[in-house]
Amino acid sequence: MFKKILIVTLFCVFKVNSQKLISEINIKIPKKSESFQINDEESKNVLLYFDNKEVVSAFKLNENLAVVDSIKTNKGDQKIESIIGYAKNESTYYTYWSSKDDKLFYVLSYDFDKKESNVTPLNFNIEKEKVINRITIQNKFYIVTVTKKTNNINFYCFTNKSFTKKTIDLSEHVFYDYLNQQVSFYDLCTKSSLTQSSHIQNVSEDNPASLTFASFEKKSYVKDNSIIFTFDTNKEYTQLLKINLDNFQPEYKLFSQPFFAKPEGSESSDVSNSFFVNDLLIQFKTNYSILSVSVKDFNKNEIKNFKIMLDKEIDFKNSDIIQEKLSIKNTRILDKSNQLLRKMTFANPAISCYLENDTYYLTLGSVSEVQNNNAMYGGMFGVAGVLLSYALTSNYTMNNINSYNNRIVVYINCLFDKSFNHLEGEKKQLAFDKLRLFISNSKLENTVAFKLGNELIYGGSNPSNKYVFYSFKNN
Repeated sequence: MFKKILIVTLFCVFKVNSQKLISEINIKIPKKSESFQINDEESKNVLLYFDNKEVVSAFKLNENLAVVDSIKTNKGDQKIESIIGYAKNESTYYTYWSSKDDKLFYVLSYDFDKKESNVTPLNFNIEKEKVINRITIQNKFYIVTVTKKTNNINFYCFTNKSFTKKTIDLSEHVFYDYLNQQVSFYDLCTKSSLTQSSHIQNVSEDNPASLTFASFEKKSYVKDNSIIFTFDTNKEYTQLLKINLDNFQPEYKLFSQPFFAKPEGSESSDVSNSFFVNDLLIQFKTNYSILSVSVKDFNKNEIKNFKIMLDKEIDFKNSDIIQEKLSIKNTRILDKSNQLLRKMTFANPAISCYLENDTYYLTLGSVSEVQNNNAMYGGMFGVAGVLLSYALTSNYTMNNINSYNNRIVVYINCLFDKSFNHLEGEKKQLAFDKLRLFISNSKLENTVAFKLGNELIYGGSNPSNKYVFYSFKNN
């Protein structure tokens, strides 16, 4: 009872003290608009976009989030449907869009110096390839594809209204599916496993990845000017592919998952996953009676290993075992380690880790399929597929935060130093945690969320028709 009262009290404190109103602007937002933003790290400007299917309105904000310019672009009768990415070249910002069937591509360019905007159709025919990733890295937009039934991965690089293509042959490497059979890289990327779809989820280090995003068996990360793919469809290995985008040299590694003997007479299946952070790969394997976590460097050397055993106290956690049911406001405490193990074995297990001020904030747990009135609908990546595919665009943070909605989430929080030694004490509230709670009580519309310096920014239009920005900081 005390724990429940404590949680309610903390929620009230965070509601009052967690956010700070930092900007309030008067802009006319078209009705039925979808919003997204672009952060320009070089100029410290933020580009705020509103798309109402007919017109795209772009507002240029300075580092204080005040409006300094704006441009509108009419789509006309062209089939411009969804934003898929962006790039910047000198003073011009390029946004890339697709049609509803994903067969037509368009470039909407904005030059605020010349007060010009343009819509340009783009000839992009990839009939014999399948898109596996869309991502902006260092102001360049990449569409990543695999050539059907081959080991070829293709990078289309966009910096303006045209693109270049680079193909990498991965035939010298051996890839494995969930049955431990050798497959092509195309099959590894595009085939569904027994439990999940073929979707590759982008993960950003700007803020903590939700357990929903971390639970994907196929993920991509960005490190400097490299992209890293991890595949956990095979339960014995994490397959990691790193591509340097300066020279397009691939690096492929197999990381063995932790090993433990099954209890005598056990028929339970082991489940596993991983998370990549700061050049470390954190892997775990679990069943209903034991969980093992292994932290390895990029050369596959194990740095730390720690375990959770059935009915034994978890000695590396810094929080209770917390369960959120459909909302962060509906939270309760689970008492025993076997409850965590069972949830992770029979739901969608995940580990997420975030580095801040030389401290690793690690979350370990599971996330259910989407629920509605205690009944599932759509599946883990069915109804949520719309939200998660939109996370490929510049509104990643907003979708990352909202990905817990209507799910049952069970987790523990853990703290480690840079050498992955366990730290004592309670986990401090990160800006990400505060924003989650704030959003659960907020009625803002046309919302965006993004990292700006050391702050997490949340913006939206309020009932007074003003667009407001709140900042959230780590404690």
